[in-house]
Amino acid sequence: ETAFESACKDFAEADHAYRIAKANAFLNAAGAVEARKMVADVKCSAEMERKKLAEAVRDFTKAKLDDVRAVLSARQSILSAESKVHFATQNLRP
Repeated sequence: ETAFESACKDFAEADHAYRIAKANAFLNAAGAVEARKMVADVKCSAEMERKKLAEAVRDFTKAKLDDVRAVLSARQSILSAESKVHFATQNLRP
């Protein structure tokens, strides 16, 4: 399992836990809808924090992966250009 796969899994689990906690807190709260939403937000703040942290780790890991891909692509381009130059100079020799 790669770091990115692990980060995606951690985010999915944290997001699920947050949604379940928020739904339960909302259903168990009393009062008007807006008041119940606020109570739910307060009661599941720890789950929300874990979700946000997991999301940040996932996004950071994806950015690192994208950087590695860009470096590899640049290196492939350089190698391709060098091989074309080498091939061209070999064909010029008598």
